[in-house]
Amino acid sequence: MCIFFFIQRLMLRCAIVHANAMAAVLD
Repeated sequence: MCIFFFIQRLMLRCAIVHANAMAAVLD
């Protein structure tokens, strides 16, 4: 379960970075 938690946090961080990148491109 520890690995699942790590992957979940990694995916969340990836989504935040991706959203920031898209916002920068649109802006």
